[in-house]
Amino acid sequence: MRKLGELLVAEGLLASNQVDRALVESRQTGEPLGKILLKRGLITEEQLGGVLSAQAGTEYLHIGSRAFDRELLDLFPHDFLLRHQVLPMRIEDGVLHVVMVHPNDVDTLDEIRLLTGLKPYPVVTTSKEFDDAFGALLSSLQGQVSEAIASLRQEETETAGSDVQRLADEVAVDDQPIVKLLNSILADAIARGASDVHMEPREKVLRIRLRIDGIMNDVTEVPKDVEAAIISRLKIMANMDIAERRRPQDGRSRLAVGGKNYDLRVSLIPSIWGEKGVIRILRPAMLFGGIESLGLSPEAFAQIKALIEAPHGIVLATGPTGSGKTTSLYSALYELNTPDRNIVTVEDPVEYPLEGITQTQVNPKAGLSFAEALRSLLRQDPDVIMVGEIRDQETLHAAVFAALTGHLVLSTIHTNDAASTPTRILEMGLPAYLMASSIRGVVAQRLVRKLCPHCRESVLANDSYPEALRAAPLFRSRGCGRCRNTGFSGRIGLFEVMTMTPYLQELVGEGAPSYRIREAAVHEGMLAMADDAMRKVHDGTTTPEEVARALGPSWTEQRCQALSTER
Repeated sequence: MRKLGELLVAEGLLASNQVDRALVESRQTGEPLGKILLKRGLITEEQLGGVLSAQAGTEYLHIGSRAFDRELLDLFPHDFLLRHQVLPMRIEDGVLHVVMVHPNDVDTLDEIRLLTGLKPYPVVTTSKEFDDAFGALLSSLQGQVSEAIASLRQEETETAGSDVQRLADEVAVDDQPIVKLLNSILADAIARGASDVHMEPREKVLRIRLRIDGIMNDVTEVPKDVEAAIISRLKIMANMDIAERRRPQDGRSRLAVGGKNYDLRVSLIPSIWGEKGVIRILRPAMLFGGIESLGLSPEAFAQIKALIEAPHGIVLATGPTGSGKTTSLYSALYELNTPDRNIVTVEDPVEYPLEGITQTQVNPKAGLSFAEALRSLLRQDPDVIMVGEIRDQETLHAAVFAALTGHLVLSTIHTNDAASTPTRILEMGLPAYLMASSIRGVVAQRLVRKLCPHCRESVLANDSYPEALRAAPLFRSRGCGRCRNTGFSGRIGLFEVMTMTPYLQELVGEGAPSYRIREAAVHEGMLAMADDAMRKVHDGTTTPEEVARALGPSWTEQRCQALSTER
């Protein structure tokens, strides 16, 4: 296939020097060449579409304001459409016509066939047209929320003073406006990639917010007089007591959106203005890949790979709540899940069912704690054990016993960094000699938002930035349809991996303080988290401000300190 730039020059639409300049910008920002040319006004949509059609060997479709069939769109997860830049148009004689930015992507065409059972027929469009169309689809989802609210208002649904039985009857029928409203809110959250939906009662409204890439975003406000009906519908979905409004409640539910099932964890707690609900959206387990999907540096990847391939010992993931520890553990399990291994887990709760792995959920009411479950799992002839969290001394001692008896144990613990983990374990009552002989390594991590690769551009760092940041270009994103005008798309981890070398084991056995362990770990080859952050800032993955939000405003000083220690 001839390159796009060559075809544009061959057709006489552009001069070679114009293409060369656009290619330089494309390499720097990651933005598609065609989009840059359109932005600069060097070609029109129709001219670009015609060349793309010739390049791909298929027809070009100008999307414009074309309406897409909601039933066809629901055949696909929204993240699939966004990731592969695909939109379904129509079905004719068992053939699904799809518009694609990359119509010759055989893997994507195979996935479409598997998802739908239909033979795909691709036509090509430009990346800009796809961005505009997908952005319009997201807006239409928000429009469904508004329409559902308007429908409720029109029917004058009065639930605030209703008795419990009447309220239950009104929200139990699937075609009721209140059900459609809640489903629209959840579908919108899933389409936006939200991890949590917050329903926050205020004096006069119910505020709906989404946590997207770790950041809270306002979505809409629902009239106060339908608040009780929404919360009651949520209780029915999660098998909660609809009459209980004075105590916190927890529950689970499942919702089908775009051909995929999403597990929902629901939490309700009373507040001065009503019951606040938070819905955690658990993505399908198939979204997990191996550890190569985590965004590790080459050094960290090699270190973690060696740690999880060890025959026995404990490997710990550490960091605050919401730092991606569970994702890292599941990615490690995905890597280890081979037919020759018996893998078991004990979790609270089991967030993602994994094929080929035995997963156990703790049940404190039945007397099944982490420690008790772990002791029982040892009688199941495991090779690898994953413990959701080491919370107490009993669980810690059970995990150490499992490691010392020839098992690989993966778990999480809450500490600020890798070097402070041994100190935390000593504080939990484990003797230093046992820790030194059982802990194989510690992976500390944080999450930062990634710059959108489609609207990212390089900028010069001014004097307001520390000197360490002015050594190379920085990057920013303007915002586009692909990132919903936020400038960011997805998140990536900042990591530091401390492997317990003989020297570190000696220090830990002596009960050395965390600052000495950190100095020795850097000397022994650990890439400090601040150094990993600096790399990801300068290669355009994220911004200094994002790193400062995760590591604190003095993160560049942490890096310099680590480097001086290494020298």
